[in-house]
Amino acid sequence: MYVSVQSCQNVGLFHLLILNFGLGKYMNVLKKVIRNIIIGHDQFISSTTEYRNAMLRGLIALIGLIIGVLYIFVDASNDVHSGYPVYALLAVLSLLTLWLNRIRKYMMASALLVLVSNGVLFVFASSEGPAMGVFFFFITTGLATLVLFGYSHRNLGILLVLASYAIAMAAYFARPQILPMVEVTDEYTRIGFVTNFTTAYFVAALVLYFSIQLHHDTETDLRTSEQSLRLTSQELKRSRERFRMAVEGTRAGLYEWNRLSGTLYLGNYFKMVLGYEEGDLSDLTFEEFKAMIHPEDLPRFEASLQRHLESKQPYQTELRLRTKGGSYKWVADSGIARLDENGEMISLVGSIIDIEERKMAEQQIRLQNDLLAKANDELDRFVYSASHDLRAPLSSLLGLISIAEKTDSRDEIMLCLEMMKKRVVTMEGFIKEITDYSRNSRLRVERQPVQVRNLVQEVVESLKYTRGAERIRIDLDMDPDLTFVTDPGRLKVILNNLIANAIKYHDLTKEDPYIHLKAFANGKSNEISVTDNGQGIPREHMSHIFDMFYRASENSEGSGLGLYIVKETLAKLSGTIHVESEYQKGSVFRVELPT
Repeated sequence: MYVSVQSCQNVGLFHLLILNFGLGKYMNVLKKVIRNIIIGHDQFISSTTEYRNAMLRGLIALIGLIIGVLYIFVDASNDVHSGYPVYALLAVLSLLTLWLNRIRKYMMASALLVLVSNGVLFVFASSEGPAMGVFFFFITTGLATLVLFGYSHRNLGILLVLASYAIAMAAYFARPQILPMVEVTDEYTRIGFVTNFTTAYFVAALVLYFSIQLHHDTETDLRTSEQSLRLTSQELKRSRERFRMAVEGTRAGLYEWNRLSGTLYLGNYFKMVLGYEEGDLSDLTFEEFKAMIHPEDLPRFEASLQRHLESKQPYQTELRLRTKGGSYKWVADSGIARLDENGEMISLVGSIIDIEERKMAEQQIRLQNDLLAKANDELDRFVYSASHDLRAPLSSLLGLISIAEKTDSRDEIMLCLEMMKKRVVTMEGFIKEITDYSRNSRLRVERQPVQVRNLVQEVVESLKYTRGAERIRIDLDMDPDLTFVTDPGRLKVILNNLIANAIKYHDLTKEDPYIHLKAFANGKSNEISVTDNGQGIPREHMSHIFDMFYRASENSEGSGLGLYIVKETLAKLSGTIHVESEYQKGSVFRVELPT
């Protein structure tokens, strides 16, 4: 940018004054003044993101306005006049940007600010070259562009950043001499470079600061929302009583049944709740009204009405009414009958209130309570079984260590070490199963294309050193190009457990021990089957094999977690598993996954 030595020094002094004001006791007054200039005295922006971006946009425009006006006076004091038109244009367009920002034409203001910045930078960068450091401002402009246009207009922001880069390259290589050539000293060049670099640096820091502040505000809002959600559960417990009191006092959604004439009047709000227009349901009878009640709720409605006639107290019930679209909606129904002198009902007046959201919330709470009860039950069983399964090999290790310490026989020591190794392998497998269970519970499902045959081969390869695996024939029956769209990590856990069980519980005394792995897609679902001619599962254990820590016998080598993990993992993938088994003949596990 074309400036004199004196202008560089004055600009540096200006920035020091701003910093002094920012760090001094007038900080709040200055911030209020700047906000009123940028946003307006009585203006309020509800969105934190819009407010931060508006302030950033306005501050950059203010800086452009101040620099434009300041450089005119500074160059005039140094008898340099060639940059006047550019400075004046910068000041005027910065002022226009401020005005657009105040009237909330944010896209126009951002676009104008970016165009003005790139235009002014092109003029000075092409005239002065890289020696004065003007090119640093292109980086600042790019950062400001991305922040101002945000994620919602990211494509336009990226396009403008690329355009800014192209302008910088054009200024560097083409070097059109727009401003007159002026001879400057080395001292002038150094001071200009430092001033331009410092200005660009701190403006970039300002942009990043606003971006960080915006992220901080968003995080704070999320934490506030989380606290609010925690209070919602407590509020729902009190909402039932509040709704009861509100229904007794309201006349919204009125209906009136005249028993003598047989006519039924429905208020406009009543119709609106059920999705009807004002002119609908004009000739409805009471029997037709009862036909709108959900069949499961009709006995409760009639019983409530009968109790009301006997007790002479207002009735209240909750039921589902059929909407115009054919679905059912929960409403709170309350009313009272008008009786003649003989106690016979003349008419019935009632009202309804839409409680669909409340019912859905209660249903969600019941579901969460069921899930919590299940989780607590699983946790109790997990703690008990896990402590037992970890303690057993540890106790065995301590015993083997004690034996090894008391013997001098190398053979006995080696035997103890081999047995220790087996216990460690057992513990390692158990810890891996715990890790798989934990990851399945915590991590969200990441669906992506998976080449099934490659994944199956990877699992089989990882299990080939399992005891007895070398004596089992493993066949793969699937297309090499077969692809499932699912979570590869979870599918691998499922396959690893099923194939490992098929190897572990095989019958090696048979003539041709085998495991047959098949996968295919039938258009409606993706299927994988694991078939073996191993030990099979006794009928009395079939209904429990997917329970946590269930073992068919005390001699079982597994932890009892494997098939439970398979079932829970499939639940995450919205899949199912079916098993067919005959004791001492073999088993077939069929997995179905959604397409």
